[in-house]
Amino acid sequence: MHSTLSRFVTQFQQTFDPAPPARGKSQKNWLISRVWSESLKSWFTDHYGTRRYEFPVKNGRRLDAALCHKEKVPLDDSKAPMDLAIEWEWDNNKVWSQFGEGDFRKLFQVTATCGVAIVQTRVDGRRGSEKADDTISQLLRKHQRFSVKCPKRDVAIVEFRRILHTPTEVRFDACYWLNGNDKPRPLGHWDYAVSRGEARRVARSGS
Repeated sequence: MHSTLSRFVTQFQQTFDPAPPARGKSQKNWLISRVWSESLKSWFTDHYGTRRYEFPVKNGRRLDAALCHKEKVPLDDSKAPMDLAIEWEWDNNKVWSQFGEGDFRKLFQVTATCGVAIVQTRVDGRRGSEKADDTISQLLRKHQRFSVKCPKRDVAIVEFRRILHTPTEVRFDACYWLNGNDKPRPLGHWDYAVSRGEARRVARSGS
């Protein structure tokens, strides 16, 4: 693994601590899209000297984030080199149906040392992990196809799998998949529960 990506994985595993998901009007949901996107941007600010969001790719398309470790790196046009190209999507249905052919492809279209896709999948009460597993299988196949144009670029898929969702508790298992390899590497657990009327991150019992 390239040192740029290794550094990202280590720091992300040790220090990414997003705000608790929003509860919504019903106070029974666990909504991460807006809250965790803001948490990601805050985390990027803490760890990367130069950041550009909505980085231009081509055909009017935009990369979620272009990151460089050093400060004041020019990221003015679509050919500008970056340390990390980042795409994220928290809507598990969009990840399954659209992300592979859309946003994921951008990680291979920019001039980047490494790329990272951050996605949420979800275990369904009726179908179990079938859809989540299929989502990751799709992305691994897309990696094999897209990486032909930049075979030396390390690209990781970071998966937050929602394994439990109740009105009072939500649990995520996180792992990452490197360069289309079908063996996941663990990142940790992100669990939240209602305590004294507020949602808080909690330690998982036995972990």
